[in-house]
Amino acid sequence: MTDAKQQERIRDLVLSVVAYADLYDFPLTIDEIHFDLPSVSVSGDDLKSCLINPNGLEHVLENRNGMFFLKGRDYLVNLRDHKKQITQKLLGKHKYEIERICRLPWVRTVALTGSAAFDNARMGDDIDLFLIVKANRLWLVDLYNLLVIRIWRERILRKPKAICINYVVDESAIALKERDFFTAHQVVHMKLVYDEGAWELFTDSNRWAYEFFLSSRITDIQISKPPGLKKTMEFCFDILGAGFLNSLLYLIRGKRLNKKRRDGFLKGEYSLRRLKANDSRFGDIAQMRLVDSLRRFNNRDGILDNLLKPDVCRSNQNSIIDCITESGKSEIYKFLEYYVSRIPANETGRTDNEMLSLPFVDRSHDKSGYWRMRAKNFVKAMGLIRTIEPDGDGPILDLGAGNCWLSRRLIEAGYRTISLDPLIEGSTGLSAGDIFQKQPNVNLIRVRAMMEEMPFTNNSFKGIAVSGSFHYSNNPSKTLAEIHRILKPDGWAVIYDSPVFINEIDGVQMLKEKYKSFDAGNSLEKIKYKPRWFIHLSEFINYANDAGFDVEIIRTRTGVRHLADVVKNKLISNRKWPQFPILLLTKKGRKPKPEKSGLIKRLRYYHYKQFIEPRIIPSKEFQIDGIRLKVGAGVFHPVPYDSSRILLNVLKKRHHELCGKRVLDIGTGSGIHAIAASRLGADVVAVDINPDAIESASKNAYLNGVGDRIQFIQSNLFDKVKKEKFDLVLFNPPFYESNSESVEDMAWFDNKNKTLISFIEQLPEYLEQSGKALVILSDRMNQDRFAYHCKASGLKFEIAKRKRVWDETYIVYSLAVGVDDEN
Repeated sequence: MTDAKQQERIRDLVLSVVAYADLYDFPLTIDEIHFDLPSVSVSGDDLKSCLINPNGLEHVLENRNGMFFLKGRDYLVNLRDHKKQITQKLLGKHKYEIERICRLPWVRTVALTGSAAFDNARMGDDIDLFLIVKANRLWLVDLYNLLVIRIWRERILRKPKAICINYVVDESAIALKERDFFTAHQVVHMKLVYDEGAWELFTDSNRWAYEFFLSSRITDIQISKPPGLKKTMEFCFDILGAGFLNSLLYLIRGKRLNKKRRDGFLKGEYSLRRLKANDSRFGDIAQMRLVDSLRRFNNRDGILDNLLKPDVCRSNQNSIIDCITESGKSEIYKFLEYYVSRIPANETGRTDNEMLSLPFVDRSHDKSGYWRMRAKNFVKAMGLIRTIEPDGDGPILDLGAGNCWLSRRLIEAGYRTISLDPLIEGSTGLSAGDIFQKQPNVNLIRVRAMMEEMPFTNNSFKGIAVSGSFHYSNNPSKTLAEIHRILKPDGWAVIYDSPVFINEIDGVQMLKEKYKSFDAGNSLEKIKYKPRWFIHLSEFINYANDAGFDVEIIRTRTGVRHLADVVKNKLISNRKWPQFPILLLTKKGRKPKPEKSGLIKRLRYYHYKQFIEPRIIPSKEFQIDGIRLKVGAGVFHPVPYDSSRILLNVLKKRHHELCGKRVLDIGTGSGIHAIAASRLGADVVAVDINPDAIESASKNAYLNGVGDRIQFIQSNLFDKVKKEKFDLVLFNPPFYESNSESVEDMAWFDNKNKTLISFIEQLPEYLEQSGKALVILSDRMNQDRFAYHCKASGLKFEIAKRKRVWDETYIVYSLAVGVDDEN
């Protein structure tokens, strides 16, 4: 890379770092910028040159008192000092509450995260804590959080929220699943408060975060000695069955929290090993906001470039792209003019605060009952959207956006959103969205168009949200066909708060009420464009099916409320839902049929969760058959999977004398089989495609005193292995037929057994004439495919061992050169 390109890359990264900090109103010093530069090593002199050089970033960044910030944000310097003082007072005020959490049984590590870790807290902020707890004890620790902090302190004593235990993992889930800029940034900036030795395991299992920021380093750790009472309490509770109690608490509380999360009332993750009380996609949200911030800062907005049809009309009216066709104008303009004239006066005079609160209005609002119901439905719909679109891929179309309140909520939830509506004027038109555009991190992209003629290219959107507007379409069939056209193959649409009735009588009655209040003097009869106002459920499903959708109907009222509705409907009316349902549309064939889970599978799952998974603590030493091992995160772990033990057992029984022999271990993983072969006297070459596996296996070899007798090679099967013959080849291949998205996944997933087939085809070139290869397979794999390729490659095979474990059978094959006709 030339110096000019290197300087340009450094400038882009520096701008990204400063803009990211600006999202949190946080100016940075040169050292802090240097620390936060991702994936690049830059000297301090080069960084200073980039910041100060006339050809650098002086036109977009400002410097005051040694701190850098985006132009026009100089007030952040004084604000940072003020927030640092607030943070210190906050930590001092709640020092003893944090210490009590450190003294809780089973708590191994406590660290500050969030604003407190950056000395960036504001008045009213709480202290975010990250906890590591003993395996299978997470929900017991959460019980203290629930009873003492949430109920006693905040509800009974009415004290303001101060401590937030927002991320808890147990030792067996210590490797974080999220691997993005936001998570890495949080990890390297955590401030350790208390540690009993788990922090070293945590940093070792999440080295990717420190490798993300090349200037970061792991601070020296001083192990805290837990008080004697804490150990005594742990011992007593463990004897009394703490593990069972923890599982029981999870079944009760975890199930309730997960239901609330699915309904949209909570964010985060609530599993047996992990409790995360904030949005699991916050890293994606922060990254999206950063990209949008940089785009606005550079006066660029290219989101629509690849979405709008090339021949579509694009007149711009006050930042609103007008794409209504000439034929559409003749149909809808008269209706829009009439519609605006019929909007009640109290609707046009809404205050800014009332608009900004939507859909969450207070009881003083003249339509509080209507909006409170819409708020409940909105929360449930958002929970559904977060479930079906957890990664925040997009874009999402807010169809019938009105004044864009839903678009604003979607953007704040981390979804890149485009608003579409045919109306611009009035309190329910697109121009009213200017109030939301002024909010931090909200960048509205508004398009004026008709639902029946959308100006977008095919397969443009990942999702479409329609809130209280579908019934304004005068042609539901055509609108659904348009929705299907612009959705991606794995796209979805959520339609809610639109009148959908199972009984036509109810719809006709609603239509009469609508015309009575809305259509003064039968003026609407003279207008060509007429909304449907309501639609029958059966008619909607037929239209959706014809358009190519599967429809899932989700009730907005469940449990006791739904039962009351059923009774009321039987006695009073024939409506199936007094609250209109949420309709989830997915393209036909997208939704896989759920796999039935038998009793044995459920028992095996319970056994794994209770007795196996708690033992899987990354980088913590354990033993298998006298072999000492430490397995890092992302490396195939031999404890929970029976295949490693079974193959090890066959190796020792059938090849107990390997002195002077050459052994090749393909896919070595933790190195367990390579170490065992070396102990039996062999010279071993161990191969794995995963560099983390090679590192773990190498360390384990020296841990067992055979490091100098094993050669480790990072290679995809035989690619980097010298063309030589081996007396014994070992292979524990991936069992599951699916695409692997990362190097770590390749230990488990092998699409159509391509890796196993490639191994078989190359094996004869590396196997002595009298040599053997041990390969372990599962009965869930295609055995006929394995046998066919062995014969085609000139290999004979026999079953060395067959062992059934629960509902799965493992077969160890012994392969040799030479075709056996009997096979």
